[in-house]
Amino acid sequence: MKNQCLLVFLKLPVIGNVKTRLAEKIGNIQAVNLYKYFVSDILKMLENKTYSIIICYYPLNAEKEISQWIGTRYLLWPQKGDTLGSKMSNAFQQAFIKGFDQVLLMGTDSPDLPEAVIKNGFSALNNYDAVIGPTIDGGYYIIGFNTRGFCPHVFENISWSTEKVFQETLNIFKKNKINLHVLPEWRDIDIFEDLIEFVKSNIETSSKPTQTFTYLLSLQVMTGYLSKESAMDFKETIEQRRAVNFFDPEKNVSDELLRQVVEMASKTPSSYNLQPWSLMIIRDLEQKNKLQKLAWNQTKVSEAPVVFILLADRDAWKQGHPFLERNFQEMVKAGSMSEDMKEQFINSTKGLYGSSEDRQQAFACKNAGFFAMSLMLAAKSLGLDTHPMDGFDIDGVRQVFNIPENYWIPLLLPIGYFKADQTLAAPKWRKTFDEIVVKF
Repeated sequence: MKNQCLLVFLKLPVIGNVKTRLAEKIGNIQAVNLYKYFVSDILKMLENKTYSIIICYYPLNAEKEISQWIGTRYLLWPQKGDTLGSKMSNAFQQAFIKGFDQVLLMGTDSPDLPEAVIKNGFSALNNYDAVIGPTIDGGYYIIGFNTRGFCPHVFENISWSTEKVFQETLNIFKKNKINLHVLPEWRDIDIFEDLIEFVKSNIETSSKPTQTFTYLLSLQVMTGYLSKESAMDFKETIEQRRAVNFFDPEKNVSDELLRQVVEMASKTPSSYNLQPWSLMIIRDLEQKNKLQKLAWNQTKVSEAPVVFILLADRDAWKQGHPFLERNFQEMVKAGSMSEDMKEQFINSTKGLYGSSEDRQQAFACKNAGFFAMSLMLAAKSLGLDTHPMDGFDIDGVRQVFNIPENYWIPLLLPIGYFKADQTLAAPKWRKTFDEIVVKF
């Protein structure tokens, strides 16, 4: 095998340094977050590859911050030069000096680029001196050379950041009679219209949603561009949801994605809309290890990047409870009740849910169970996996995590991504329609 190297050009994700044209439409913070997901998806795609990967970063003095962001597994080179062209040319020259025979260079603006394109690029360099992959907007997303074909002139006198980049580069290749292979056209994301096209092209994909795509689902500015088919359709979600036993501890679940899961599940119906559920979100490894010991030492508790502790509030029906009071006021605002009906409302909730300890327990757990199922389906629709667990020491969890007595703990819910090197167990049997429907 040839000595192969992939140079990945990226920038430190700070406001004003990345995706500035997108920021005008989606906001500065959102643009920075989006860029981080671009990079995360690309690095995920490049995991465990046989060729060397070198991160070429900008600005020059950002090595510490880059390492803190993407980790220490990659060799880091600063981008040296006054223009984009000189930076790329210098990176290629440095790679060839280091002894690489085939070198590709790509940016981070195409988060859905398949790894097959990179494989094809290296393969083409066995028969061609250079390769290039054009973008839809007239630029290019990847370029590469072998040792005999490297030509620094292709980076000179180019109208960077215009629709002329690819054609001007192609002309230089032709002028220098370089044997060139052109890879398939791909989209990069620079402006809002690119985001819309990215969404449209990824809606029908059968693969797990990228972090970029999932983050876009949470952006208010994308409302109207994301159809109901953007996430998995409901039938697919139901059929693919599984209680997985193995989670990838290296693949994080972002705060934004967790928020979206919870907000989707918040639409769950509940008795009198009292919503007697709450969550504790456990990320800290030390806390997860404590929780694992209380759950018969099941390793999925510590391996999952996040564990939800589901809480069912047995007091949510009581007069004076903040959410009961809020719910009554909301009904008054909506015109379905009047202020003089409050005593009737309180007596009704007490009679239905508070007349005995058994009723209080049933009220809390039934409604929290609805919420738990919504959490699992919401998570699956966004590409996440879960495992509902009721095998744990409830009193121990209550004590270790200082949970008040009014809360019952129906289940623990590890959430994350299935570990790819494990085998997913075959689906278990389910009752048929005729077995479910009974008569007495």
